[in-house]
Amino acid sequence: MYIFDKQSKSLLKNQSVIIKEKPRKKNEKPKFSFKDFIAKITNILAFEKKQQKIKINKSELLVAQETVEIKNDSILKFLIRVFKLSIVVFVFILIWLGFEKTKNYVLKSERFLIKKVNITGCDIISESNIRKLYLEYCNSKGLSQQSNIFVFNINELHQFILERCNAIETMYISKNFDYSLGINIIEKKPIGMIYNDKEKKLQLIDNKLNLFDIQDQKIPNYIILSDSVNELITSAGINKNLVKLVKIVNSINRKTKQEISEIEYVNDDDVFLIYLNNGVKLLCHLENYISKLEKIELILSSFQDKKIEYIDLRFKHIYLKEKKTEGKNA
Repeated sequence: MYIFDKQSKSLLKNQSVIIKEKPRKKNEKPKFSFKDFIAKITNILAFEKKQQKIKINKSELLVAQETVEIKNDSILKFLIRVFKLSIVVFVFILIWLGFEKTKNYVLKSERFLIKKVNITGCDIISESNIRKLYLEYCNSKGLSQQSNIFVFNINELHQFILERCNAIETMYISKNFDYSLGINIIEKKPIGMIYNDKEKKLQLIDNKLNLFDIQDQKIPNYIILSDSVNELITSAGINKNLVKLVKIVNSINRKTKQEISEIEYVNDDDVFLIYLNNGVKLLCHLENYISKLEKIELILSSFQDKKIEYIDLRFKHIYLKEKKTEGKNA
């Protein structure tokens, strides 16, 4: 019989409490408990042990008693974290394997090749020219014209076409659900045509003074802008008279423009000549020509039976000069 004293109390404090389980019935299988499983693992992992000398009764016998300090809460949290981390790693591996498989299928399957290229917005630019630039881009990159639509770089194609076609104002390229490329072009709007002395070629011009190349030889004839004295485009830049010519074209209505073939700036007094498609010339001044040009059809219809050389619109009254025929004034 042990006497409970302070030493026994200290001994009990350092001992783990063992709860006796009820005896199982015969042939009864033990129930699995996750909590018990974790507790057993924590007991195995517990390694902090101490040696302690204890006196039993009043004898001098020293008994080596092992006491185990088990930090159950810390070990349990650690195992749960390891378990969760293992699940995350496992799920990540499954996702990665699935992604790689999907990626290989998407990149290698013929189902995702570019089926066609749809080009819209072409008016002065030939659609065949844009299609040609598309093929040139593919060849420069070593690509097939039916490349994988997911890998195809539309930003590079966009830059490639803009650098080689200066008649484009803006352009949009898209990848569509039917595995096609859409190229939507917004063109610069030409108002006339000039001879660029710097480039030694004819070019179109818009109302913002942007110059761009003629993309299609079959385009309608635009009004030719010229200067009888000076070059409109030189190495020094744009001549100020070209600005005035563009202003004149912009102020003429559409119906009248259809009758004009050329506008020529004559001198620094803001005098210019308008050549009509029927060969008649109109001599105008920048200040008062707009309202008079609207009456061109009426003026010409009044002299249908006469061959007119030019009509002078510079003054308050309109003056007309007839062509000479066989050495006589008609």
